[in-house]
Amino acid sequence: MLFNQRNNMSPLFCLISLLVPLASVAAPLPAPASQLKSAALTPLGAERQGNAEQSIPAWTGGITSPPAGYKEGEQHIDPYAEDKKLFTINAANADQYSDNLSSGQQALLKAYPDSWVMNIYPSRRSASYPEWVYAAIVKNATTAELIREGKGGVLKSQVSSPFPVPSNGLEAIWNHNLRWRGMRISRSNGTAAVTRDGLYNVVLQQQEIVVPYAFKNAGSFKERHQNMMLAFKTKTIQPALLSGNAGLFYEPINQTQAPRKSWIYSRNARRIIRVFAEYDFPAPNSDNLRTIDEFELFSGAPDRFDWKLLGKQEMYIPYNAYRLHSDKLVAADILAKQHINPALARYELHRVWKLEGTLKPGKRHIYSRRVLYL
Repeated sequence: MLFNQRNNMSPLFCLISLLVPLASVAAPLPAPASQLKSAALTPLGAERQGNAEQSIPAWTGGITSPPAGYKEGEQHIDPYAEDKKLFTINAANADQYSDNLSSGQQALLKAYPDSWVMNIYPSRRSASYPEWVYAAIVKNATTAELIREGKGGVLKSQVSSPFPVPSNGLEAIWNHNLRWRGMRISRSNGTAAVTRDGLYNVVLQQQEIVVPYAFKNAGSFKERHQNMMLAFKTKTIQPALLSGNAGLFYEPINQTQAPRKSWIYSRNARRIIRVFAEYDFPAPNSDNLRTIDEFELFSGAPDRFDWKLLGKQEMYIPYNAYRLHSDKLVAADILAKQHINPALARYELHRVWKLEGTLKPGKRHIYSRRVLYL
């Protein structure tokens, strides 16, 4: 499992005022949009209320101001550092919690019964977005349209997820691909492919991402790049053998109109090379352990699979992982021979969409079936 840690995301938080003339009468919102305005759903389409057991609390707005002591540009402060562990799931008691575990989680517990555990903490519904993102999602619920031909895509959506109340698997996938993740992101990102003997090299990259689709206003840059979801630039810093290698990726919104474009710069070859980096193309610096379309769970064109939305499930998932994100840790603190250090991981119970993708007849991919939890 690879968990990318975003740094220096500083969205502009603002309020939107809606002025309605006294003489006018507002038309009723279409069904999905009206649900977002109700007490049942959050502005993103999640269930606002907690579950019956109260093991999942109600959403009350999430984190809307920085924790005490935080300074912009510095390492994130854990707002839940004082939370106590509720219990631990291990190989011996995994069956008791199987309804809330994925098959992959259960397999990991079974494969490493003496070392892997899942520490469960109180569920903190910390997610929050700027108000103008919420407003854009409500508008998307009234206008967004799927493109089903070719590689697919979405029309008439802006800023964030186009289908806050998804009715099928393809809508759920595009909600994930187009989710709001900030407008400009600068981060250092480390990855390591650990061998069976516990050996690894940490590959450190400096990454710059601009997301025109996520911009609040349709300025000249966004208008010139109307079909660009994001542009992603990466440069390798270490190890010395790879230092200087770089890559550039353009990710479109309408994949039928224009597919993903990718280039790499090889320091040894001293040239820029256009590459086909889609679907099951091996992800860089992963020792072929991950495909390019597994980046951030799933990315790219979804057209090689039939996607079925299986409904919602309460599940223990990594959440509020500030401890793993700490600047007090080095790679050796996190990476072990068989898995990451379980003491650093935090799991919480949350609702997720369960999604199954089945490879279409005549299409090629190393996976014939994949199950995602969004």
